Amino acid sequence: MNACRLRASIPPCRAHPVELGVTTVRGAADLAGTLAAVTTAGLQRVIPPGEAAKLARVVEIFVRVVETSAFEERPRDQEEAHAARA
Repeated sequence: MNACRLRASIPPCRAHPVELGVTTVRGAADLAGTLAAVTTAGLQRVIPPGEAAKLARVVEIFVRVVETSAFEERPRDQEEAHAARA
């Protein structure tokens, strides 16, 4: 099968934008509401379950970034506090 036929056999993406009613995620405090909105949209078939799973994965990655940032800041905060006492 040549590349032209292969491309022709793949259907075009039919995704369309959906408003989930969530605010911009700026930190950990926003994540619970965002994940709840994604889950609800998937369960109510506002978005396909596969898309809900993809969005939930994005939220999970954001949680890891927040946790990693907090973990890296703790020693720095402790060092600064120690230096201020010295």
